[in-house]
Amino acid sequence: MGAALATNPELAARKARLAAVRQGVPLALADAFPQVVGTATAERFDRDDPSGRLTGSEERETWRGGGSVQQLLYSSGRVRAAVSQARSEYRDDAALYREATSQLLVQTVRAYADVRQARAALAAQLATQENLEAQKRYVAANQKRGFLTVTDVAQADARIAASRAQVARATAAVVAAERAFIRVVGRPAGDLPPADSLQTLPQSLDEAYAIAARNRQVAEGARQQVRAAEAAIDLARSSGGPRLTLEAASFFDNAFNGPQADRVIDDTVAMRLTIPVFSGGAARARTAQQRALRNAARLDLAFTLRQVEEGVTNAWFALDAARVARQSAEEEVAAAELAVKGVKREQENGLRSVFEVLDQEQALLNARLAAARAERDVAVAERQVLFEIGSLSCGSCEVPAKR
Repeated sequence: MGAALATNPELAARKARLAAVRQGVPLALADAFPQVVGTATAERFDRDDPSGRLTGSEERETWRGGGSVQQLLYSSGRVRAAVSQARSEYRDDAALYREATSQLLVQTVRAYADVRQARAALAAQLATQENLEAQKRYVAANQKRGFLTVTDVAQADARIAASRAQVARATAAVVAAERAFIRVVGRPAGDLPPADSLQTLPQSLDEAYAIAARNRQVAEGARQQVRAAEAAIDLARSSGGPRLTLEAASFFDNAFNGPQADRVIDDTVAMRLTIPVFSGGAARARTAQQRALRNAARLDLAFTLRQVEEGVTNAWFALDAARVARQSAEEEVAAAELAVKGVKREQENGLRSVFEVLDQEQALLNARLAAARAERDVAVAERQVLFEIGSLSCGSCEVPAKR
């Protein structure tokens, strides 16, 4: 999990976009601070009037410099609404980033468990192939002595041929699982021990619902979208209100190399009040538009909460089913191993046919494959429950340092 969080490029891209969204807050606050502008102008004026009928020829070089300060005093709540909207949008994106982090952890668990399942399936196929080859040797030896027939040898050969194909498919599945692991985690899968059984799961489905309602980040993001929509209403309403600013400016100009006494200085201090009188109903339309979007955001929140509850329910019962399947698979493997030993002994005493031994080997293989799949399903289902309730994190894992 630590390697996945440190190296996954998709998550890094989301983090970069989150940093960009975060700048929306200082951008919204900027209007509340003084706006200072400095200007400087250098000008050369050249008039050529040979006839002298106008003002005659003239050449002059002048410069002008100065600065102005503007301070917003009142904006009908525009700055406050813009800041509130920007903060809600950032919190929405932050919640979605945390949701993406949890999704990456779920993908990591699946990739981890898939590699273990694929390797276990390959090991089971190889063990079965080895047992079938041993059975063929036994059948061939007894066929030479006249105890078994060519048909028995053919049955063994057919099972071995099928086993080779299954081994090839299992090998390809291991390669695919390991490549998926590299894509998610960023490094090859080494020796992967069994995933620990979690002890921090909710004790009841109702408790899981309550935790999900509080912690699930996709729901928190939907709540922040509602808050951003409410701030957008205030922002749209403020566009039709008065705006009061305090302005101060000082400009001075003179000719290049001109005497200091000829310098002209203009100082201005003013209060500017802007009141929109008529805008064709634009402010009212924008406000109504944002109210409709706010209502849509509230409905999206309600739908998101339904989806969260559905996800919790499905994950909860999927975990119950996976645990039952694991227990059944473990019992099936133990019974199948015992049955294989018994059938082989009975075969040695002439009480079982070759076909029955081969069938029991297939039953043992199926049990081992089911056990590998059940182990995988339990590991994923436990983390899926944590994801659905918003509690899946990597707080205890070691994140590798960047190289």
